[in-house]
Amino acid sequence: MKKYLFLIVMVICIFLNVCMAETAVVKGNIYSTDILAYVNGQPVNSYNIGGKTVIIAEELDGYGFTSEYDELNRSLYIKSYFNDCYNSFPEIGRSSPGKIVGSVYDTDIKVYFNSIEIKGYNIGGKTAICIEDVGDVADSVNADYGYSKYLCRYEWDSDNRTISMMSYISNGQNILGVSRVYHRFIDNVIYTYPDDYCAQSDYISFIDGEYVDTYTYTEDFEKNILKPLFLDINGNLTEVGYAVANPNTSNNVAEIYVKDVATVKEMIRSVKLPHKNHNEAVEYFSKSFEVIDKIENESYTILQINDKQRGILFAYINKSGGFVVDSFFAPYADREIKMWFDEKNEKCFSTQRVPIRRTTWRYNDAICFRAGFV
Repeated sequence: MKKYLFLIVMVICIFLNVCMAETAVVKGNIYSTDILAYVNGQPVNSYNIGGKTVIIAEELDGYGFTSEYDELNRSLYIKSYFNDCYNSFPEIGRSSPGKIVGSVYDTDIKVYFNSIEIKGYNIGGKTAICIEDVGDVADSVNADYGYSKYLCRYEWDSDNRTISMMSYISNGQNILGVSRVYHRFIDNVIYTYPDDYCAQSDYISFIDGEYVDTYTYTEDFEKNILKPLFLDINGNLTEVGYAVANPNTSNNVAEIYVKDVATVKEMIRSVKLPHKNHNEAVEYFSKSFEVIDKIENESYTILQINDKQRGILFAYINKSGGFVVDSFFAPYADREIKMWFDEKNEKCFSTQRVPIRRTTWRYNDAICFRAGFV
């Protein structure tokens, strides 16, 4: 009995789909095009609707975007990852223009691109969007930065008959990695604070024993619109790029673009606490943390310390002054060096750059680590 009911339901569904296809209102035609289209540098299938270049929204996955359909609200959401396209796609041959390759149908499905509604075309089970619409900078709130309200832009090359759509790219993580500072991001300002305890700079989320939003916005701050990005160094603001609150999440997330990463990292390195000599540094770490292990020779003291929040850390202290903090999760430091003490406590030291990570505290009576003494 269940088998027959299942077959009846299937027949009804097929019948309804056929009826819907026959009664769908045709709004126009889809034409082939000799224009080659690219999204974030990669070739993509494209078509001509009403003299404009369209691409399939559902095919944008892998091009630096994701598409999600919500049947309950009859809505399609296209969201940017705000990074470069990591995938490679094969080249697409140029078609002969003007051939009818399909129809555009009426639809009640709404399309949202980075949280803002955009016109979508029902081309028979898939949704097309127009590159010129997505990347239109004219009258955009983000025109000063060369982006549309959808946080994209496009370029038309009439000589080669190509059209390219590019997403806004975030590179804010590239300024991280400097040791002994941390950052707070509030509205459109990166604040930098000295902290001898930081193994590498990051947007901090744990302050004075409490978790806080890594990116914070005040009530009057207008989200989803590109704003100039400032770096605060000791109360002095320098414009270093631009930023926008991520429009695709309810959490506070900033998508940051820094124009000159190398210069900004040098500015960040200038933020330091007063210099500690060897004894002051040893006392600082001994009072602040549980010291698990300690080795030293005539030039260096190395402390293995336990932090209840961050786990095992290492403090490399130069007896002539200066130190750096490192952890299993800190791949960066001011410099990379290799050092070990053998069982006779003889020093072997090299300033050669070495792409190694420490995996154990002691291994065959030796240690290897990355650090930079300042």
